[in-house]
Amino acid sequence: MKAFKIYNTVSLLSVLFILLFISSCKSKKNVISGGGTLVEKSQDEVLKDVLQAQIDFKTISAKGNIGYEINGSGKKASAAFKIVKDSMMQVSVRFLGTEVARVTITPDSIYAINRLKKQYVAEDISALKDVIDFNYYNLQALMTNNLFLAGKKGVSQSDYDNYDITAIDNHYILQAKGKKSMIYNFTIDASDRIVSTVISNANKNKEKNVTIQWIYNDFIKDPDNKLVYPTVMNAKVDAMKKSGSIEISYSKLNINEKGFEINNNISSSYSKKTLKQFMSSLP
Repeated sequence: MKAFKIYNTVSLLSVLFILLFISSCKSKKNVISGGGTLVEKSQDEVLKDVLQAQIDFKTISAKGNIGYEINGSGKKASAAFKIVKDSMMQVSVRFLGTEVARVTITPDSIYAINRLKKQYVAEDISALKDVIDFNYYNLQALMTNNLFLAGKKGVSQSDYDNYDITAIDNHYILQAKGKKSMIYNFTIDASDRIVSTVISNANKNKEKNVTIQWIYNDFIKDPDNKLVYPTVMNAKVDAMKKSGSIEISYSKLNINEKGFEINNNISSSYSKKTLKQFMSSLP
């Protein structure tokens, strides 16, 4: 029973990674070069500069489209994306301006609804810890191009010793280890930006192996808020013999937008389904 629950949770997480990240028309305007030569720094200086370069936000929202492939089958959809820091993440999939599906994640659970079928599924994400040392706050960091430590809410100066640092080809590599034989590699460029994050393990049971590769490109300096963030992300997820990849881009993030709202209500007329039933109902 426990193994089945873990399988359900990881399967839903795989879908989440494919649905969660949105894109809009790719913009090359004001792209900042990621090149340059590393300045020699201590480990503390590298970590301090990376943390200072990250986006400080309370809410993020954006609208766009996504192209994805999962187990060899690809689709495209328009979507709206929202984050309330440390509280909730949500993607709303739309057709002709009308919401047809929604995925919402909180620190404890993942919810998905299919409006066309009037169905929903809810999964406790605690079982995920039996497969990969990864939590809600780590996912939030991955989504927002931030540094993280496995299973923790954030990174502070007291955590610096958890990283090993090397310099290769004008990039710093920050490596941290977690439970379940997990290794987390962050590649930092000369401008103190995370350009890739790779999460992997080497479990003797290959069916429990998980690899997440996340690459960030085309950083821009937003003229409205002067913040710098990537506008292109390429990701690949392999989990328990399931695989998926996405190529996403967006032209602008709305950060700390006035009038921001997020809705996680599920209509009482919707019927709760198992993950298998819910997945089979998707187009």
